[in-house]
Amino acid sequence: MQGDELAFGYIIHSMANAIANDSMIQKIVVSKNGATEGTRKQINFIEGDNITVTVDDNAGSNSVDITIEATAGGVGPQGPTGATGAAGASAYVYIAYASDASGTGFTTTFNASLDYIAVKTTTTSIASPSASDFTGLWKNYKGATGATGATGATGPAGADGSNGLDAVIVNTSSYASPSTISTSITIPTDNRARLFIAGSGAVTNPTLGSGSTGQELFLFGTSDTNTVELNDASNLKLSGPIVIKDSTTICLHWIGGLNKWVEASRNEI
Repeated sequence: MQGDELAFGYIIHSMANAIANDSMIQKIVVSKNGATEGTRKQINFIEGDNITVTVDDNAGSNSVDITIEATAGGVGPQGPTGATGAAGASAYVYIAYASDASGTGFTTTFNASLDYIAVKTTTTSIASPSASDFTGLWKNYKGATGATGATGATGPAGADGSNGLDAVIVNTSSYASPSTISTSITIPTDNRARLFIAGSGAVTNPTLGSGSTGQELFLFGTSDTNTVELNDASNLKLSGPIVIKDSTTICLHWIGGLNKWVEASRNEI
């Protein structure tokens, strides 16, 4: 037996030396999911739909490089037309406004003074909407009035006004008893004169005597019947016509450069 073993070992050794690397084509077992699909000496890669197979005989690494790429499929055919859907129901939306949640002051026209709003959706038309149609739907859509804000900063100073008339210091005044006026008003000589007047009837445009530079004249009315009406005249400049009656007052200044009585202020009650 020892001679036989030596002979068998020699044969195996000789076969191993006879198969040189890269000199023969051997069969390959091809399996799929662990199950043998075939035993062949060649594997053939076939490109399927949207599959690209790239084979590179790489001599440098003594290998064949295989790249398998999948590309996006094209648009499939249009599917069949679906069944006709059920008919839709009519929809109606109504918006109403009121002053409270009870529908007081109800209207379907927007009114900024009304604080409540209600929105109703229905599949049934409402010919003449009323507050009862919106019961339970009212919402106050306005917030409460906020607190008064803080006072803003003081604005910039305004431009200077034009120069006024020269000041005249007066130290005297007179108080004359009520005078009845018919065609003229006699001017006292005091720098600050006060006249209580009433017309001899309803008097219009009596003449005023001239004054002195800086003189101030107050006319006080004392009757609602016997009035005195004044308008612009040659020596009188008013801001507008005035009827002097009971409790009416007007203040005039004599401007020497103009030779006119010029209205300073009035109070028509």
